[in-house]
Amino acid sequence: MAKHQQCKRRVQGLAAVEFFLVLPLLLLLLAFPLYFGRYCYHYSVAHAAATSAANYMSKVPLAEATNTVKAPAAFGVAREIFQEMTSDLRTGGAPPLVMIDCVQHQCGGNAKPNFVRVSVEMTVEDIFFRDITQLSLPIFVTVTIPYRGR
Repeated sequence: MAKHQQCKRRVQGLAAVEFFLVLPLLLLLLAFPLYFGRYCYHYSVAHAAATSAANYMSKVPLAEATNTVKAPAAFGVAREIFQEMTSDLRTGGAPPLVMIDCVQHQCGGNAKPNFVRVSVEMTVEDIFFRDITQLSLPIFVTVTIPYRGR
C-alpha cells in the first residue's frame, strides 16, 4: 500500500512539473488573441470617431467653411468629437494623431470644398503581456466624405 501512494505522489509531482513547463506556452497562446481582439476594437472605435468627425465637418455651413476665422473653430469641434469618442481607449503609446482637412479646395478659402477628410494615426501596444510579446502595431484610418454644407 505504501508503494502505491509513493508512486501516486511521483505521478502528481510529474504532472505539476509538466504543467509549469507548459504554462508559459499557454500564456503566450492567450496573449495573441487578446491583443488582436484589442487591436480590432481600437480600429473600429477610431474608424467610428473619424466618421463622426468627418460627418460633422461635411455639414458645416458654407459660410463657416469658407470663413478664415470660423473654419478653425469647426476643425476644433470635429477634433473634440473625435477625442470624446476615443477618450476611453488605452493605446499604451502616444495619443492618436488626428488630421482634418478639405480635399480639392482649402477649408477657410474662397471656394466650396468638394470633400472632407479625417485621417488618424495611432499605435496600439500590448498592455497585458508587454514584457513577453512586445507587440506594437500602428492603426491608420482615413475617412473621406463629400461636403454637403450649404
